[in-house]
Amino acid sequence: MPLLLFTTFVVVVKFRFEHYNLMFPIVAMCILAFLLKKHNLSRDFRIVFWALLTINFLCFVFPDRTLYKLRKSHRYFWSEEPLDLSHFKIKKNMENDTVAIVNPTVGGAISRVYNYPPAILFASDRKNHSWIDTFQFNNTDVDNKLLERTLQHEKRHLDIMEIYIRGAQDSLDKMIFYSYDQKYEVVEHFFRLSEKVQRAFDAETDNGTIDKEVEKWDKRITEQLSQNSF
Repeated sequence: MPLLLFTTFVVVVKFRFEHYNLMFPIVAMCILAFLLKKHNLSRDFRIVFWALLTINFLCFVFPDRTLYKLRKSHRYFWSEEPLDLSHFKIKKNMENDTVAIVNPTVGGAISRVYNYPPAILFASDRKNHSWIDTFQFNNTDVDNKLLERTLQHEKRHLDIMEIYIRGAQDSLDKMIFYSYDQKYEVVEHFFRLSEKVQRAFDAETDNGTIDKEVEKWDKRITEQLSQNSF
């Protein structure tokens, strides 16, 4: 019974990454392996023990990042795939100069206990706040190209966030024994840097309308993403 309760605890905290510790399933597996080897258990008990051992092993090896994405499958996580209209809420005739908006943000969790990794971070988007005004695009070749350019510009905002998320993740991976607040400060630091670059991107490209500047930023962002740097 204690091992069953402990395994249940391991599974629950696995789904709550911020409270998870890799030592939990390791301890459970060691105890279970010891009991299986040293004691002459009945067949039914051996099946139960092997089942508990398997559950703890899966908790140990299953990637936290993958589990987080599965749990939050309704959210957008950065990928190399271009954006399309399905990413946005469709609005019509907003009567202002803004054509589309995305809301790059930090997704993931910071571990509140000793663990590796100390955090799992993703470039994400608050999709419920992202919108595009389709009233400004007619079904013409010119407007279709303008729509494509708009979608590419909004995707670049998410690419910029991804670059700085990688920088934050790299820094946090070296902070295993640091406090939650110290790790949170690192995330805030990189988020502020990202926001500063986002504003510069919009200003220098005039929201993606100055071709020469767009080309410069495209090259810079593509290089940084390919180098996994920031």
